[in-house]
Amino acid sequence: METEIKQIDVEEIAREPRKRQTAYKLRIADLHNSHIAEGIVEIDNKQIIRVNVIANVIDKFISEGERRYGAIAIDDASSQIRVKTFGEDTEKLSDIEIGDTILIIGTLRFFNNELYILPEIIRKLEV
Repeated sequence: METEIKQIDVEEIAREPRKRQTAYKLRIADLHNSHIAEGIVEIDNKQIIRVNVIANVIDKFISEGERRYGAIAIDDASSQIRVKTFGEDTEKLSDIEIGDTILIIGTLRFFNNELYILPEIIRKLEV
């Protein structure tokens, strides 16, 4: 039995509108208690790539110089996770201070046995 090999039309794919992954509202503990396979978090048979988290900032670090890097640690009363930024994206952390309550929408990344959030949107919330 022969299988039919379909050719991919790259130009057609480029013309299609791109869909964003859903940003799931989750608690940080749900992320830590989930199954992580190949850098993708699986919760209740859903593959989670983007998250929507509300938490308090408990630590902040920004390095200047050639390799710009920023990180904040956040806590939502269930657990803690770091939010990391690189290069020009460190500007997203400039207005954030320890003690702020923030909303973060971003993608999950897994590197060196650490799960962290790479932020797309960081917004301060008024409590």
